[in-house]
Amino acid sequence: MRKLRNILLLVVAWTGMSCSNFLDMDIPDVLPDDEFWQSRAQVESARNGVYTQLGNCVTYFMHWGDVRCGLYAYASANNNTYAHQFVLQELLTTNTWANWANVYATINYANSFIKNAERVLDYDPGMETEVQNMLGEMYGIRALCYFYLVRAFEDVPLHLEPYESDTQEVDVPASPAETVLDTIEYDLSVALDLCAESYSGADNYGRVTKKAVKALWADVKLWRGDYENCVTLCEELELEYAGKRVREANWYSMFTNGNSEESIFEYQYSNDGVHSPLYNFAVASVTVNNSVGNYQGNFRAYKREMDKVYESTGGWDFSDTVRTAGTTYCNAGSDYFDVYKYLGIVAGYEELVYRDNRTCYDAHFIFYRFREILLIKAEALGMLERYDEAVEAVNEIRRTTGLTETTVSRMGTGVNFFDKLLAERCAELAFEGKQWFSMLRLALHLGDEGTSLLIDRVANSHLELTSSLVRSRLQNRASWYMPYYDTEVENNHALEQKEYYRGRK
Repeated sequence: MRKLRNILLLVVAWTGMSCSNFLDMDIPDVLPDDEFWQSRAQVESARNGVYTQLGNCVTYFMHWGDVRCGLYAYASANNNTYAHQFVLQELLTTNTWANWANVYATINYANSFIKNAERVLDYDPGMETEVQNMLGEMYGIRALCYFYLVRAFEDVPLHLEPYESDTQEVDVPASPAETVLDTIEYDLSVALDLCAESYSGADNYGRVTKKAVKALWADVKLWRGDYENCVTLCEELELEYAGKRVREANWYSMFTNGNSEESIFEYQYSNDGVHSPLYNFAVASVTVNNSVGNYQGNFRAYKREMDKVYESTGGWDFSDTVRTAGTTYCNAGSDYFDVYKYLGIVAGYEELVYRDNRTCYDAHFIFYRFREILLIKAEALGMLERYDEAVEAVNEIRRTTGLTETTVSRMGTGVNFFDKLLAERCAELAFEGKQWFSMLRLALHLGDEGTSLLIDRVANSHLELTSSLVRSRLQNRASWYMPYYDTEVENNHALEQKEYYRGRK
């Protein structure tokens, strides 16, 4: 069934048929290759199918990269046990958000494009440059998907060929994380060579360009501890984005409209097309359009981070119009809050205006924007003990936001610096799918001190009794990575459940 499902998904994406229509047809053993890859329209349709499927992964990416960081609480009206497991650090093998099927489907689409797309040149040789650019995009998307997988699960199966026949072998064991990361870096090297420098209009932000590849590669280098090369990639992007800043008064355009001048790569949702999951993900204590989401923001945890960012002023500095409390959340004063950056349409704290039925499903998911590159650079420089340069990268953001600059003496060195840097990341990127991965990366690189940064942040976000339970669970490093979903283990006979999670159903 798993092999057949992959074939069905590919054909549906490329032909535009609905699943119900396709299931009424005879099912071939192999894809109709002789009828495809013969025209510009077909190749563009295949490319669009990959991007469409990538959009189906965003909710998973949010769960994997962020929800466990302590900034989230499950909504009071939500009885979703899967959400509870993420917040309480007690993942089970039956948790539907551990299901990686959509991500591997995206990889499979990209694999098929990589293998077959150049066949169109037999029919339309004038497409050479466009096909090469699109191939670069596919290598970039495959690398992006595997990077999410390896950070969330550590060792994962590695598939570099498409499933084109129901007779193909699909039982593949998990490859070591380092092997997967080597493959990611190879894909990024190819992508950087092939991708377009830029596109016109919205495509410049919604398609993989050389800038997007460099941003992803800098993130991968940071994860692997290759700090010098990470800094080099960040500096190349700084040249690209020189003078491009969303100033204080316009900061909310990054979320309301999307495709800001600081954007590097984002998934572009629309009310008329693929709907964004971010609205329902973030609606919690208020009911809008008769929907209540899975999560709320955890005010205790968020305030703890903001107190570190604003300590030089003795309190939260509301002149920081990008990252101030009132523009990140609403319904302040309670223990929990709504994530307003995905719910609102105006920036002001005094005037909270929610998205309505016309706009609630078009919030883009931002994979990378330039300010994160500065934070990536700051972390790499901190690891190299080049603290003056690291603090300057942080101050470049602070100057854009109107916030008072910080200093090395305030940020500190060693683990104290990274503690403050996590708070700066929270101030800028809270609820954008980043913080758990950032905490995990520091835990892996800093040893016991980094482990304490992770465990203390998560455990202290809970009340006393729950805090003790969460702290106990996170003491075991195996708990930092997710279990393999039961169905995947059942279907892939070469995949063995991780020892830590065996029997946790």
